[in-house]
Amino acid sequence: MALWALGLGLIVAYIAIHKFLVWRRLRHIPGASWCGWFDSWMLQRAFRGTMYDDLGQLCEQYGPLVRIAPNYVICGDPIEVRRLWAVRSQFDRSPWFKGFQVDSPNDSSISMRDRALHTALRSKLAAGYSGKDVDHLDESIDQQIANLIRLIEAKYLTTDTDFRPVDIARKVQYLTLDVISTIAFGRTFGFIDNDGVLFDYIKTTEESLPLLQVIALLPWLLNVLQSPVFKPIRPTSTDAIGLGRIMG
Repeated sequence: MALWALGLGLIVAYIAIHKFLVWRRLRHIPGASWCGWFDSWMLQRAFRGTMYDDLGQLCEQYGPLVRIAPNYVICGDPIEVRRLWAVRSQFDRSPWFKGFQVDSPNDSSISMRDRALHTALRSKLAAGYSGKDVDHLDESIDQQIANLIRLIEAKYLTTDTDFRPVDIARKVQYLTLDVISTIAFGRTFGFIDNDGVLFDYIKTTEESLPLLQVIALLPWLLNVLQSPVFKPIRPTSTDAIGLGRIMG
């Protein structure tokens, strides 16, 4: 019984000391007092999908640099943001970027954290992103814009007796996906032709984004979910719907 109590006491002491040291490291950065001790504020906003609004309010209240969790700060200074994202920036990418590693353990240019490997990969992809070596780039974009116009004219023109509103933000998502697929693969996914009813990709993405954001903010949970044990539930190129269908 004494050993059990001693063990429990040591665990509690370790957690308390660890919490204190984490809080102490960034105590000079302003923010709500409890944000230095717990992740709850940040995770709640991420899951609700309101973080971008709430972070803006915090920057207005506390200034351009605010602590939002024990190990997270938000920077609202555009000059500093440009310095952080500069090509030769000396700031390392945090484990948060691993949240975009869809096909673990394979990295993309977004999820890759190693600075040297990331720079090398970006240099290889630069030609494709610049569009200089892409055949019929302008024609491909023009064709998909024309398809979008045809969709709107066919289904969303309001008449004297029929009011047909169009969510242009949603339609532009279809345009983006079809342009990307045409340029990258030489054939379109067909989101515009099907008015978005395709693979449940956008629906699946929108429903999963809040949860994925929460997972990305918790490195220990991200490591668990990206382990081989959970591979069967991750998207794969053989999926019939969702992100996996696009990967295939």
